[in-house]
Amino acid sequence: AAVPVLDTASANLGQVIDSRSAAELPTLDGSPFSLVYLSPGIIYTYPGGQPDTPQNQENAITQSNFYGTPRGSTEFTIDGVPNTQNSFADYGSGVLDSPPGDIVQEFKLETPFDASAGHTTGTIVNFALKGGTNVLHGTFYAIDREPSMVANNWFSNRAGVPQGHFLYHRWGATATGPVVIPKLYHGRNRTFFTFGYEGSKTLGAVSPYIQTMPTAAEHQGDFSALLKLGSQYQIYDPATIHPYTTAGRFTSNPFPGNIIPVSRFDPIGAALLSHYPIPNLTTGGVDGTNNWGSFSPGISGPRSYYNYIARVDHNISEKQRLTARIATNLRKDGPYRVYWNDPASGLSWNGPAKQAALDYLLVLSPTLIFDIRYGLNRYQGGHVTQAFGYNATNLGYSPAVAAQLDSTGAYFPTIHVTAVGVTLAGESPNVYDSLNQSLILSFSKTAGVHNLKFGADIRGYQDNVFANTYASGNFTFDTTYTRGPLDNSTSAPSGLGQGVAALLLGIPTSGYINRNANQALTSQYEALYFQDNWRVTGKLTLDLGLRWEHEPPETERYNRAVNGFDPTATLTVTNQALANYTADRKSVV
Repeated sequence: AAVPVLDTASANLGQVIDSRSAAELPTLDGSPFSLVYLSPGIIYTYPGGQPDTPQNQENAITQSNFYGTPRGSTEFTIDGVPNTQNSFADYGSGVLDSPPGDIVQEFKLETPFDASAGHTTGTIVNFALKGGTNVLHGTFYAIDREPSMVANNWFSNRAGVPQGHFLYHRWGATATGPVVIPKLYHGRNRTFFTFGYEGSKTLGAVSPYIQTMPTAAEHQGDFSALLKLGSQYQIYDPATIHPYTTAGRFTSNPFPGNIIPVSRFDPIGAALLSHYPIPNLTTGGVDGTNNWGSFSPGISGPRSYYNYIARVDHNISEKQRLTARIATNLRKDGPYRVYWNDPASGLSWNGPAKQAALDYLLVLSPTLIFDIRYGLNRYQGGHVTQAFGYNATNLGYSPAVAAQLDSTGAYFPTIHVTAVGVTLAGESPNVYDSLNQSLILSFSKTAGVHNLKFGADIRGYQDNVFANTYASGNFTFDTTYTRGPLDNSTSAPSGLGQGVAALLLGIPTSGYINRNANQALTSQYEALYFQDNWRVTGKLTLDLGLRWEHEPPETERYNRAVNGFDPTATLTVTNQALANYTADRKSVV
């Protein structure tokens, strides 16, 4: 490759990656975004992730550090139009669309010292797509990777462990050329199209997932097997707690034989316990640890991704050009983390994205060009649990309690049990929905040794986010009430048995139920700029610019945002609540 010539006409710093590099350099899952990490000063800061796959672009790339700037502060554009979304980003703004590498003309990573660039603390990553020509061009590819085609690793072979099942299918096609409508229109020299499509279906290799589960006997209240290992596994009856001889201490009686009578089972606790699978391994510890294993492909879960992008360039006249582009992609993950077939296990992700852009260019004179660009980005993503919509009355919740749960997000309650390796319904549904619009007007004027640019940048952002956590409750069952004989006695090793006993008795150590509020946020951004690239001499160029930016505070559509708290405010229910509280205290005394 030729050595790049020193740019003496601009103070902007950056690197250009051309179409050949984007199409031919190896990339994970074909995403040209992965090539940004070839530039010095750009690193991915989240360990173990894959920022360069199209499926992970939305949020993962915000974990990248570009030339020392804060994460999530990089501006991403396609043909000069913002290519961002705000809802599903670990930091700041994430990427909306990752175009197929075969239709990328070039992309540039630039740290601009130019007033025409803003809304970023440092770097702009702009993709320029290929335009069509009078000759039809196209590409097609298909990649299929099967376990039978890939050798097992040496260590697994030596240990006698077969290669896990996995799938990898990826395919795509692109085309560019003139727009032709038989017998109606031929766009030679005037109207051209660009089209790209890619898709993938993958399933990661499954590694055995080994955990500790309540035994079949424990499901029936029988913990006698643990007691045979030592008295430290004794289960104590919280219903017998009474004062001890030492002041301030309490004691309780053990369950005879370490068996909880069926009559003492709490209906909800027993129903929750039934959602844990019965152990299926005999190779665990003598105390029953590591007695269950999952080898389900649902642990990693299937993943699919589809991306369509189309662009039309139309030369209205020698002085006018119109470009229109639309894109849509869909990422679907899961269900994954499905350790066993139960509504309390598993999660899915659905993330459709849509994009539209218009660019109108007008040559007003040989020295003056006007350009107006409009962009619309819509992102609708969210997690859905396997238990979403689950009716809590199936577990024994009373209809009166179930009626008070948040009806927009009722699902299986989250249950943590000491010494049990998997949390029931440990995932939460959520919604990440954003709509971003932009309007950019620019003028470019050449006046002698001055290259002038001036214009406006107007944007609007709408974010609808809903994290519906613990709408049916989040409860922890540990050894607090089932250890003994004293209230400050040591728990059983790892809490084995005692946590499950607390669940079976229906006595949580802590718990709460959330009523979650969503947020519908709107923010605006306006900017005006003037830039003069003044070539003073053949050896001296001055970049002189001024940019005014205005970004007012966010507003919430229904005025639900809280900016402060007034401690002097009086609620309308205060007097009645105090009266009821006083009456209750008197009735107790």
